[in-house]
Amino acid sequence: MKDYKPELEQVRNDFSLLENYRYITSSDNNKQAERSALALAIYYDLKPSDFEIVEFLLEQEYQLRKSATPGDVDELYFIAFVATMFNRVEIIWLFLKIKNIDFDSGIGFDGQYIFFMGVDATYKYAKSLENPEKTKLLKELDFWYYPDDHTDEAIAEWKHDKLVYFGLITEEKHQDNRVDVDEDDVKDIVSYPVDDDDLPLEEEKEYWDYNDELLPDTKGKTWWQKLLGL
Repeated sequence: MKDYKPELEQVRNDFSLLENYRYITSSDNNKQAERSALALAIYYDLKPSDFEIVEFLLEQEYQLRKSATPGDVDELYFIAFVATMFNRVEIIWLFLKIKNIDFDSGIGFDGQYIFFMGVDATYKYAKSLENPEKTKLLKELDFWYYPDDHTDEAIAEWKHDKLVYFGLITEEKHQDNRVDVDEDDVKDIVSYPVDDDDLPLEEEKEYWDYNDELLPDTKGKTWWQKLLGL
């Protein structure tokens, strides 16, 4: 894996270098791997001044997702999670843009991102704004707010679960660093309308070879480790 800490220091000293991480629709390289690696370097060496860097990276992921260009949505989720670590409530404007891209984003992009600062703090921020931004934001918050999902305890649990999901902490580790996962439950989640038991052997193998990407890796690698070649 390329060490992105030197690149991070260069970007910190010269924000114009962020152009190297911009999503360009006409390019064959969507720069997701580069953006994710830079965000990961920030996660391990976070400074308050890095907020603008992460905000730029997340904006590029938003542009990529909005364009419907093929890409890995987990990159967007990860960079958004790093953005929450700065406790800058104004990032929810960008979170809401992502949440409202389309139906899939409305479902897939967790509502907890919007209330990551806590419900009270988020509504306090919205009410501090001047109209029309105040009315617009309050309407959005009311639409996405679910009492059971957005308690302080639920938000704290969500943050912990995200750390596990992104491989930043581990739970119930095996010797090979895998996290316990019930593969039958995973198969239920990734199963398609077709019953794989009814597939011919070769088709069944191909079917599960595809879905195996969502099952625990025997080497214990997380999604970003695979992406970055760790």
